[in-house]
Amino acid sequence: MVEVVNLDGGCWWQEYPISADAWASWQIGPLDFEAFYGPGEWQFRWRREPDPLVDRVGFSPHARVEPEAEGYEQARYAVRSVSNALRLKPLLADLPMIARPASALHIPANQETVLYVSTVVWLSVLNEGIQLLEMPVYRPSDTWFGSNTIEGEACYSTRTQARTSADALTPLPHRAITPIVIVNATLTTLQIEQLRVPVPFLALHASPDGALWTDRIKLARGLDSDPQEVALELLGADSLPSGCQRLAEPREAAPRHSLVHAFSRLFG
Repeated sequence: MVEVVNLDGGCWWQEYPISADAWASWQIGPLDFEAFYGPGEWQFRWRREPDPLVDRVGFSPHARVEPEAEGYEQARYAVRSVSNALRLKPLLADLPMIARPASALHIPANQETVLYVSTVVWLSVLNEGIQLLEMPVYRPSDTWFGSNTIEGEACYSTRTQARTSADALTPLPHRAITPIVIVNATLTTLQIEQLRVPVPFLALHASPDGALWTDRIKLARGLDSDPQEVALELLGADSLPSGCQRLAEPREAAPRHSLVHAFSRLFG
């Protein structure tokens, strides 16, 4: 029988000692991930469940001696490591996420709201501070976001409920929640069919209950501004749940000129 170790609060981001010549196994949402430590090398295998919203987390220090290879991707790393410990760490995606709510949301004139949008995280695997492997816990779809095939950028696509209350959230161990303040300071209703979430510019945090959060952002459409423009402001960790621990820095520094985008590039 496989021994499953309880991870306190679902916090899978920690360091794990791996027994020599034995396989260890993790379950992180839809991802099954396995690691083997042998003389001079690490071996990794992984596969994903088809359901991207699987809610599970666990660790088995001795999964099995000879894991099945069918259906698994795999990789080997030759190292001169003196440590048999692996550190697992969550990261935000390396490209912006285009989050599409299940149904369009309307923001009336001169109103503002906060939307809570969740996006899948990446798994980083480190040994003695050296990153060996990085992968999405669940591979999101690729998409192009722009007015045409020349003007725009490569992004990932994800579905989201875009909740308007934090109390309505169901945190998952492999998704990070981004609070988005949306200000419509115009005289017309704003319809949102999709949102561009600049996750590479955001830091990643964990609340005491094990939920993953990103920095907050603010999107504002002003009365006196060009109707096709919206201001993007990075708000940092302000107003996140108390006691949040910073897990990862932003992948990229936000350039100043990126703080104002064409309206069509931020919303649908």
